[in-house]
Amino acid sequence: METAELPKELHRVLDFNGKVEYYPTKKRFLLPFVWDYLHSKIDDNTHYSEAEMNSLISSWIVFDDSETVRLDLFDNGYIHGETDGSKYWKVSK
Repeated sequence: METAELPKELHRVLDFNGKVEYYPTKKRFLLPFVWDYLHSKIDDNTHYSEAEMNSLISSWIVFDDSETVRLDLFDNGYIHGETDGSKYWKVSK
């Protein structure tokens, strides 16, 4: 996702490096924009361990809560994973 293609709503939560600056829990209408953005950063056809997925997410967020973001991505159908949490992968949207 190129910066010019980003929805204006997403610009509210990104810093100048294109990282998510805060997780908009009080403005929940912004969360799908954040999830779409982070989803675009996950490689297709790649399996990630839990630590690798958390690391990937951490590389695109400024705050320190990749676990919550990973769980939200999972709960909202952006990623799937093994029931034991050993492997995660991107869901095609």
